[in-house]
Amino acid sequence: MNKKIISLLVLMLCFNILPNNKISAQYLDFIANPQWEYYSTNVLSAVSAGKGNTGVASSGDAGLIYLNPSTLNIGKKVQINICYNLKSNSAEFLNQNFFALSIAGAYRLNNYLQIGFAYQNDYSYTRKFHGATVGSYPENFSFESHSLRIPIVYNLDMLRLGLNINLMNLNSDLGGFNGSLWKIVPEVGMIVTPVPEFSIGLSFYPGFTGDIKYTNKYSEYNNFINYVKFPNRIKAGTEIRLYDNKLKLSFDYHHANTSSIEYLKDQNNYHIGLDYSINENWNFRCGIFTIFNYIDKQYLSYLTYYRDISYSDLYFATVGTTFKYENYSFNLGIMDNIVHNSQNISYFVINFGAGYEF
Repeated sequence: MNKKIISLLVLMLCFNILPNNKISAQYLDFIANPQWEYYSTNVLSAVSAGKGNTGVASSGDAGLIYLNPSTLNIGKKVQINICYNLKSNSAEFLNQNFFALSIAGAYRLNNYLQIGFAYQNDYSYTRKFHGATVGSYPENFSFESHSLRIPIVYNLDMLRLGLNINLMNLNSDLGGFNGSLWKIVPEVGMIVTPVPEFSIGLSFYPGFTGDIKYTNKYSEYNNFINYVKFPNRIKAGTEIRLYDNKLKLSFDYHHANTSSIEYLKDQNNYHIGLDYSINENWNFRCGIFTIFNYIDKQYLSYLTYYRDISYSDLYFATVGTTFKYENYSFNLGIMDNIVHNSQNISYFVINFGAGYEF
């Protein structure tokens, strides 16, 4: 039975990472689109934020399931976790959207099975042109995603298998028009722990496409439909635990098949994090991670409304801490782009989090 489960996960992974034909930009929605992910992507765990947005091979924090459903491995019977991202503006046109939240909970049924529930915003942003218009588009528009995740994790000693049933809603606002799309996205992952001091994690998020329908609350005659595409994503990572688990080192790799969209390249980013337990009440964290430029410049000569997109690589440094008191934990993670460029696309993020476990 266990071999059948593993074989099924491998087949799903291989099938979904096969090369895809590029989708032309003229068919894609301008708002609900991976082109804005360098800013719109939210880090949904303050613990992860403090250690370089790593955690694919970690465990314990219910909010980490956005990285890998197999990370769900709470120490007690029940855990409740909340996190909120507060972002600075970027490049004078990308702004914070209210939706940047994670509320997650988990319940341990027995030594082998755990289940959870989470409401999370994977993406959110508001764009303001400050008096300028872009073709027929209005000055301001916004986008956010809403995910209801139900993770199920099965523990087989050295192997943890995770499945996330993700009910996802994409919602965009285009100057009086509101667009919405619902999708069920199954996320899978595993963590292998051959020895107590070392773990390897892998997760897969299948891509999806769909039509997002825009409606105008003032007139039903101006409604229209746009095409939406979000690509496959693979995350892989390791965690090394030293000095009786006081020191944890994490190394993650994140890949997104955004090259399936005509004017984008694949995303390949690297994350390094450190977590040190000072004592039973305090943890200190730090890390670095990249967001490499994934805009394919050869298409920008005729896509004039993309000219203010990032042409530069982003490098982030992070710090964080956790204070524990009895069954409570209070988390803080700070992420800042440390390499600035002439386009002024850098931004700063503070992640606030809290948890309760009993």
